[in-house]
Amino acid sequence: MKVEIKDINETRKQLLVEVSGDEVSRVEKKILKEFLQQANLKGFRKGKAPEHLLRAKFGKDIDAELSKRLSGSAFQEAVKESKLEVVNVLNFEGNDFSAGVDSEVKITIDSKPSVSVPDVSDVELETGSTDVTDDEVEQTIKRLLTDRASFEKVERSAQAGDYVKCSYEGRVGDQMVAELAPDQPLLGKQSSTWEEAGEPQEGVPSVEAVIRGLVGMQAGDEKDVEHEFAGDFAIEALAGKQASYHITVEEVRERILPEMDEAFFQGFGVKDKDELATGVRTNLEQQKKDQVQADHRQQLGKALQERADFPIPESIHEQETQAILQDLVNTNFQQGISEDQLEEHKEQLHAAAEDSARNRIKLRYILLQHAKDKKLEVEDREIHATVFQEAQRRQVPVEDLAKELKKDPGSIQNIRDDILAEKSLHSILHDIKGEDCCDGHEHGDHSHDDGDHSHDHGEDEAKD
Repeated sequence: MKVEIKDINETRKQLLVEVSGDEVSRVEKKILKEFLQQANLKGFRKGKAPEHLLRAKFGKDIDAELSKRLSGSAFQEAVKESKLEVVNVLNFEGNDFSAGVDSEVKITIDSKPSVSVPDVSDVELETGSTDVTDDEVEQTIKRLLTDRASFEKVERSAQAGDYVKCSYEGRVGDQMVAELAPDQPLLGKQSSTWEEAGEPQEGVPSVEAVIRGLVGMQAGDEKDVEHEFAGDFAIEALAGKQASYHITVEEVRERILPEMDEAFFQGFGVKDKDELATGVRTNLEQQKKDQVQADHRQQLGKALQERADFPIPESIHEQETQAILQDLVNTNFQQGISEDQLEEHKEQLHAAAEDSARNRIKLRYILLQHAKDKKLEVEDREIHATVFQEAQRRQVPVEDLAKELKKDPGSIQNIRDDILAEKSLHSILHDIKGEDCCDGHEHGDHSHDDGDHSHDHGEDEAKD
């Protein structure tokens, strides 16, 4: 077979493969022999039927097998001769073959670009403080107490910090909020829900006017409160509108903090508050060090992207863009953005997805090239550890996830590449910072890259 390469652009190529008529005849003859040995034709023993009868009954199957084999051989020969690393096959033409007739196969592919790892040894990494203040330690201990509080029913008006069982419903003019924001029931109507009275808590979704309005109410009370939605509120139907919420209180419970006694400290494996504070401080320091490392990795990744210059295969870029765009759409839906609003900003969303995809692909190519240059390898135990961690995250048995991954051969390679990319970033960071990059962790060991480090003294609680 003769192979010719035509450049469409830097990464897209057309491979032209000439298949001689003699080669077509040779392969067809072999296929006919195989069919003859297996065919059951009435009146003939296996291997003895005449060719014209064999073709009459199995002609389509014979042609399909001929096309499959010659197309596969043409592709393999094209890849071998071109020495290109194919990342996607986009089109395959000329797979109809006739014995004795020369044919040409045209294969359009996207190939991996030539990648050089840029020098980033001069990058000055910004480092945040890892100091922990006494106030941060005290606030964390207070949260540990709050998380272990009990709640007792009281016959009095609600105070800030109390939990209140209530129902509320909002309206804007003559329209119910539930109708204006059907995908956000928390904003429209809630029945017999528990809310913490006082000031809204960061990260806890709520209607601020309702939360504040609960203070001073007791079981059986009803009242109306006014809530002003911001002009740039995510839900267009509510943006800049004033809503009236009717609140009914069913029960008030007071938060009772636990005593800091022996049983309390035993729950954290410490003997007293001083030892608890020491453990909390250690964990907070580790969290800050982990954050510094994460920041450094992000800064380094950005520097690698900015200093590298090579083309991205179009098909890979399109696939990654669509994946990121879908994630953006899903996130916006979860935040209450309407379909109309997404349509209005689709160009901006698509542009953002394209940029993100380009940077993500570029960094991955750089890191995998670094791994190749440095001969970094992935051990089976690292793949097993990653699969185990993913199974825990999904809350599924490891065996079930392993079976699922085996159905897609590329999935294991993706896991291997992910680990290699992480090792590469760690390796580059190590070249810049030395042992400081690892903070005492084994260089190149990423079996705990999810940030799960083992410390005593109530570590999990201190991370809240």
